[in-house]
Amino acid sequence: MGAIETAIDTVKQMIIDGKLRPGQKLPAEKDLADQLGVARNTLREAVRALIAMRVLQTRQGDGTYVTSLSPGL
Repeated sequence: MGAIETAIDTVKQMIIDGKLRPGQKLPAEKDLADQLGVARNTLREAVRALIAMRVLQTRQGDGTYVTSLSPGL
């Protein structure tokens, strides 16, 4: 499994574990990359994938927020 897939799975697990809650803004890119142990570029790719999966949502000029891991999404 590559670094991007690992980062995606880790963010999903953080949501499942309640470390990231629906409606919560993601930590700063640098902080989250450090926390996940990945490069910022890898984190950006993972975030793009999670947005495509509708797990995360960007709000223009405000940041990236957790939606949920509901099966309906």
